[in-house]
Amino acid sequence: MRRLAAILIGLILTLGAQAQAELLFSTSGGLTVTVPEGYLVAEIAPLRVGLTHRESGASILFTVVAADQDPEALMATELRLLGVGADQLQPRALSATTSNAAIVGTRGIRAAGSVLVAVVTFNEGSLALITIQPADSVPLPVVKSLVESVRLTRSAPVSNFPACGSPEIPQTITTSGGLSICFPDGFAAEEKGPTSAGVANLASGIIVSVYARADLQTLIAHPGADAQTTAAAYAGVLRAAGAIIFDSAQETIDFDHGVGVALPAAYPGVGSGRVIALQAGADVIVLSAVLIGTPPSDVISTLNTIANSASLGESSEDLGVVRPANRVIDLGSVRFTTGPDWALISQENGLATIERTATSALLSVAAAPLDSSWNAASYKQNVLAAAAQFAGDTSFNPSALEVVAQEDSLFTLEVYDSSQTVPDGSAAVNLTALLTLEGRAFAVFQVSVPRASFTSSIRDEVIQMALSAIR
Repeated sequence: MRRLAAILIGLILTLGAQAQAELLFSTSGGLTVTVPEGYLVAEIAPLRVGLTHRESGASILFTVVAADQDPEALMATELRLLGVGADQLQPRALSATTSNAAIVGTRGIRAAGSVLVAVVTFNEGSLALITIQPADSVPLPVVKSLVESVRLTRSAPVSNFPACGSPEIPQTITTSGGLSICFPDGFAAEEKGPTSAGVANLASGIIVSVYARADLQTLIAHPGADAQTTAAAYAGVLRAAGAIIFDSAQETIDFDHGVGVALPAAYPGVGSGRVIALQAGADVIVLSAVLIGTPPSDVISTLNTIANSASLGESSEDLGVVRPANRVIDLGSVRFTTGPDWALISQENGLATIERTATSALLSVAAAPLDSSWNAASYKQNVLAAAAQFAGDTSFNPSALEVVAQEDSLFTLEVYDSSQTVPDGSAAVNLTALLTLEGRAFAVFQVSVPRASFTSSIRDEVIQMALSAIR
């Protein structure tokens, strides 16, 4: 299977493309490069640019990737996805250095032509991938000058908390009333009520209860409308039961979905504790922890992480079932949940790559705030039109995409599916979902799948991942 973006550069740079000597080009994700003379450039994703020579058609795809990846494994994966077999490789066909980086590349030969994939390791720790087609079409001085010009303005961390499905909190429970929380390995969990759950690590003496909606109201006759007043009301209930609440030590916490408050507590003859109240839309969720023999300082981070993961949704048929948590991917402007059969490969600012473990399918997700160049209309005209051509769709109409979900002034989800527009085609299926969050952000979910492997379930899973960003 070929990564679609890597083979479209010579086609996609039409409207909005620019070419002149010493032109600085910046993407919505903070990547800035100097465009070599005679090349056109376009943003493919927040940290990905495509360049093509106006006369020769030589193409360069430059992508900033997650810095914690193994360079050799990264290059091998990219070549495999481009359809280059192990017996078609020329390792270290490119080896060069610049003042700011080292460049090491492998040349590959395939039926569709030669390709060069190189890993760029920057002195300051960043990592990038360069794909050149045809392999020998771009002079080394051009490659080196491009790398020399790279500037990356990194955005602030999008979250101070680990995401559900990450190694820190890989498990989740959803109650019958729609309360979901994620928690670490070593913890057991159970449903206590339709909108309440308990998680505990008895070996460490950590017992946590989480309450919302009707179950919270059962404990607090009149819960407040915000985290502050609800925390105070819940503290009053604990005091009546003999607990000591340290109001003077109240903390304010910036959770992913709003500000919460935390109160230290003590249970005489039992141990210490902690109460956390956080806003979840129009609701307030309360986490109450009892710590037996474990110092609060050892688990405050874990308790805050569990609280941050709490959310309220629709009622669930899985009555209190504990399962592996689907991964939440936070791209800053957009936050979405992966499907159960999809594994995160890499994530960097506004770009994530996810692989379907059961099928040869690679999903690229790019998200950034809406602007004059990063929006659905521009993407359909500049990028998707060329992707459709490659998929064999010669009658592509950018204004006729299927709208699978829409709510006025809130969001629009459009889908392009070449298995439907070219039902008898032989090229790989291009499935692209374009999500516009009005006034906020634009996200592209794009997967390329060999036609023999494509199924309707892949389409449904991609659409559901895109829709999860709306909630």
